[in-house]
Amino acid sequence: MTSIGESAFSSCTRLTSVTIPNSVTNIGGWAFYNCSNLKSVTIPNSITNLSERLFSECSNLKSVIIPKSVTRIGDYTFYNCTNLATISIPNDVTSIGEHAFYNCSGLTSITIPNSITRIGEWAFSYCTGLTTFSIPNNVTIIESGTFFGCNFTSIIIPKNVSTIKEDAFRWCKLLKSVTLGNNIRKIYDWAFASCEDLTDVLCYSNYLPSVSKTSFEYSYIEYATLHVPSGSLSNYKTASIWKDFGKIVSLTDKETNIKVMENESIIPSDYFLVNGQQMETLQKGINIVKTGKKIMKVFVK
Repeated sequence: MTSIGESAFSSCTRLTSVTIPNSVTNIGGWAFYNCSNLKSVTIPNSITNLSERLFSECSNLKSVIIPKSVTRIGDYTFYNCTNLATISIPNDVTSIGEHAFYNCSGLTSITIPNSITRIGEWAFSYCTGLTTFSIPNNVTIIESGTFFGCNFTSIIIPKNVSTIKEDAFRWCKLLKSVTLGNNIRKIYDWAFASCEDLTDVLCYSNYLPSVSKTSFEYSYIEYATLHVPSGSLSNYKTASIWKDFGKIVSLTDKETNIKVMENESIIPSDYFLVNGQQMETLQKGINIVKTGKKIMKVFVK
């Protein structure tokens, strides 16, 4: 057998586990759709594409091992897999389809490699168990509704992102801090609407990003602080929507409460988290700072 056809095991309620043989090179869309008692799946290295709605509505699916051979996760692949707890996406995956992990409310941990260049619309919306998420550095657009209703407390938008589309982070009610990279150019309607706990937005763009009157609707930005480059401070203070933040301060004000663990002053050139991910600025907790030839740890309260 080299192929599993479309809808081959769709709605097989007696199926509890699946090990796909190495001879299979293609699995059709909807193949395991609505297998409501399916709990574990092993996919062989012969598979390169996870097809549309492959495991959609498998509400008891808890464990999936995605092989390193996979380069694409299709639309709705894990849609409404509410018991899926953890998943690791291999380094060669370049695309995650729309609604791919929609309403995977039990998902608490996911590894996202920097090989990914596109995350589809509504891909992680209503993943309420996710409290942290690292957006890959090669993503350039945050699509509509991608993280709608997630429970992040902070999010860092990488420097390559230029556009954040409609509803991208809407109803992220626990979101307190947003970091926008220096290439951000446009934030669409309702992108950060109803983020009721928002207290800080760090925007590294000297060029004022375009925003609409609903981009931060119901997020009470009149009580939040906007941190911007010192050279653009006056521009943000007079720009439509941006001027509505309660406080607008220079980004350098955010870095005054730093304890350097080595007893020396630093002029940092690169910031990294302990997992190696490069950041635009220092983050709360332990940071790795590279300055010239030196590498040191910096703790931010």
